[in-house]
Amino acid sequence: MPFTFRQTVPLVASRSFYQIGRVRYRLVRTITHAVDPTRVAPQNATVISAALRYPDLVGPAEVRRYHEEGYLLLRGVLDPDAELARLRDAYVVLMDHLGECFLRAANSPYLEGFADRPMPERFGVALGASGGEFLDHLDPALRAGSSDYRFRADLPTAQIPELFALMRAPALLDALEPLLGAEIEVAPGYHVNHKLGSSQLELTRAAAAAAGREIFHEAGYHSWHVLQTPWHADVPWLLADGRRTPVVTAWIPTTEATVSNGALMVVPGSHRQGIRMAPFPEEELQRGIALETEPGDVILFDNKLLHASAPIRDANSFRWAFNFRYLPAGQANGRPYLPGFLARSTANPERVFSDPRLWAAMWRAALLAATQYAQRVPSAATTGLHEARAFSKRWRELTADPEGWQELDDKRVWDFPARWWGRVQDRLGLG
Repeated sequence: MPFTFRQTVPLVASRSFYQIGRVRYRLVRTITHAVDPTRVAPQNATVISAALRYPDLVGPAEVRRYHEEGYLLLRGVLDPDAELARLRDAYVVLMDHLGECFLRAANSPYLEGFADRPMPERFGVALGASGGEFLDHLDPALRAGSSDYRFRADLPTAQIPELFALMRAPALLDALEPLLGAEIEVAPGYHVNHKLGSSQLELTRAAAAAAGREIFHEAGYHSWHVLQTPWHADVPWLLADGRRTPVVTAWIPTTEATVSNGALMVVPGSHRQGIRMAPFPEEELQRGIALETEPGDVILFDNKLLHASAPIRDANSFRWAFNFRYLPAGQANGRPYLPGFLARSTANPERVFSDPRLWAAMWRAALLAATQYAQRVPSAATTGLHEARAFSKRWRELTADPEGWQELDDKRVWDFPARWWGRVQDRLGLG
């Protein structure tokens, strides 16, 4: 169900900072709205954290709140001038390189002066001129499971070391450990979300038209990532066996996210209703709140929680966030054909994965295989539980080490007797 917004009173914002030694506490911003669905999270919904990375970042009270409300908003978990800045800078270089590749291939008139444009405009131009392929390359996790996905092996890898490093940030894993335990895996379904204001969208559409490409078609994948994201939960997009795994999403803004530029919105407690897809009851959506954030903040939420993005009302706005998914080690992640990795382990610390270049090579091999065997990638919408279990078990066995990912060009990885027997069990409704 699309989200609508009407502001009837002006925003009133206040921000306060206190410095006590090396510890910085930031009070939650308070904003007054006249319409309930756009109200900002109250202060008691936010964990105020310190820059010291103390071990009780998420304590027993926060764990209880997470299980009750389905989310936690943590302030100042990451260092915006170090951890986030390194990723931002490296990602801008990557996006500019990819953008120039697509503009040259399209013989686009927007290539001239491309480097002199502000970064949000460069992103929009590259997105439009490529017909969305630019974003497919940056964020392959969802498209890699579709029959029309084509991996561009000739382009620079989007799985850069700085992205890998942020996924493994100690402060982030410290916050996740009370929720998931000491054995933590990074799921392969990571995403990068850019929300463009209307001025950048006009430029995107103009660049697409100049290249003879289509962009933002109705209900399209790129619309979800760049326009306003409608209410949804993440869990239905996983294979059936992965829907039973407790998955925590870490939503990490690299820019300020407000009710004017697409802040994350959530419906507290909605995760307790189980696995659902739209449409959702209007009275439930009316309980939605906006979680305004700044670089360094992290939102953790259950993958069954209803969430959306706030309307983008600022014509020149640009909101940029990453979201990573984490789960207890050894459980089904819902996308076994893409590489996750062990990020933290007390039981087997020697198995913690720490090589960013090998991680990028695993992704390259997986995406090439998903392109070659696109018709054999199981669909989350049509694959039953028995087939999903058989498929995931097979892939865990064959990709137990990094070398296994290099051998995915064998069709027997995709088609094997246990998978077909699982499909028969699903069709027969066997328990």
